[in-house]
Amino acid sequence: SLGSAMNLGSGLAWNADLRWIGRLPDPMVPAYVELNTSLAWNISDRVEVSLSGFNLLHARHLEYTLDEATGGNEVERSVFLRLKGRV
Repeated sequence: SLGSAMNLGSGLAWNADLRWIGRLPDPMVPAYVELNTSLAWNISDRVEVSLSGFNLLHARHLEYTLDEATGGNEVERSVFLRLKGRV
């Protein structure tokens, strides 16, 4: 995996991580590469707004299977907008 966290100035921060997961042989799960990233803006000491994306390289990918009969768990791409307040 590779990760980066940067302070871009003016209250902006950008984080990203790229990960490669190898193939699992039994039960079979193919290898995959995925990217997560977020951009956050600290508007003030009490308010932050951020936009985050997870699993951005593919619409979905298989992360694990319990066995051949039950299938597996596919994780989908997702994007979140968050407004965070601090007291």
